[in-house]
Amino acid sequence: MRILTLNLRAGGGTRIAALADHIRRAEPDLAVLTEFRATAPSQSLLRSLKDEFPHVHCNLAPAPSSNGVAVISRHALRAESVTGVIAGEGHRWAEVVLPVQGIRVVGLYVPGSGDTAQTRAFKARFWAAMLDAAPSLAEGRTVVIGDVNTGQHQIDETGATFLCADQFEEFGKVLVDAWRETNGADAREPSWYSHVQNGFRIDHAFVSPSLAQSIKGCWYDHAPRRARSTDHSMLLLDLETGPSRHARPVAAGA
Repeated sequence: MRILTLNLRAGGGTRIAALADHIRRAEPDLAVLTEFRATAPSQSLLRSLKDEFPHVHCNLAPAPSSNGVAVISRHALRAESVTGVIAGEGHRWAEVVLPVQGIRVVGLYVPGSGDTAQTRAFKARFWAAMLDAAPSLAEGRTVVIGDVNTGQHQIDETGATFLCADQFEEFGKVLVDAWRETNGADAREPSWYSHVQNGFRIDHAFVSPSLAQSIKGCWYDHAPRRARSTDHSMLLLDLETGPSRHARPVAAGA
């Protein structure tokens, strides 16, 4: 089973056709789309992919410009109540179960740090809710994937600027960082670059411990970012959950 996450960048804008092409070429079974918005471009993306991905779940955002999460799937899914999120932020957390595959998928868009004490406190509260939910997420067969807007100091960034890096590391003690499990503790590969071209790995996939042995591959496809279809690379996760359409990972876009 192939699961991917891709940040649409402000709902996708005029880049919807290109984004749809990137998603199709990756041939996922399920995709978690972050910075999904209640706007015409985001809705257009769902329509353009509905033949391949007829099953959709997203929590309504409080305003059209609010960044949230949509889950699209080739397979039947059941929407679940979110396990842990702060009040009023349910659009940042989409939780579904794939009954046939026996997999729970949690799609996340964690707020950025912003430039004020208020926005930094907001992000810290969100991460606190994630940590409270972590033991429940670690049960069964669960994938937690999306743009979490943080990582490890000195390794997922060159310096130590991440807010909530401590919470990120605590979360990774309860669930398994699929990319790091696959690529090693010292591997480095940014998924997003700042305006001064500092690289950060902020798009992540975690799995419950019971799924760790099922990881077949986890990698970044940089083609969407390099084509400027969005400002993030695509993260893909392959799991062995039975017969698969994928003999090996798609090309990573160099």
